[in-house]
Amino acid sequence: MVVDLFSKLSSLIGCDNACSRQLTPETKINAMKAHTVIGLLLLLAVSFAAAQNQPSQTKYTVYEVRGDVKAPRPISTPVPAPPDSVNKPLKAKISFVVTPDGSVADVKLLKRSTPEFDSYAVDAVSKWKFEPATKDGVPVAVRLETEMHAHQ
Repeated sequence: MVVDLFSKLSSLIGCDNACSRQLTPETKINAMKAHTVIGLLLLLAVSFAAAQNQPSQTKYTVYEVRGDVKAPRPISTPVPAPPDSVNKPLKAKISFVVTPDGSVADVKLLKRSTPEFDSYAVDAVSKWKFEPATKDGVPVAVRLETEMHAHQ
């Protein structure tokens, strides 16, 4: 099987049987390794491209809190101290989805400040936990907004 694979690869690069017989076993192994790496890189690139074209894996509808959709209740919403480099008042407005299991997903910045503070705010909100929103007593996903502030 290895010899057959090598012959096919050799023919692809223009090396016939006479050429391949002149190569040492070590050279053949190195060529096979190179071809394997190239093949794996191509496979990885194709897999990545296919994944980029997939629709979102979200399997829930995102509701608005109103009417028969009851708001989620915060269980854990820690806000750590802002980075030491923050030396002026800053504000970031964030939108996020509370999923049916109470975790946070799809965090988006609606109003930016500095890149460092924005990253801090998104990281903090991403770790929050909720008792999920409900519709007719069944957990559902809802989109919420919040603001994160840093003061001097």
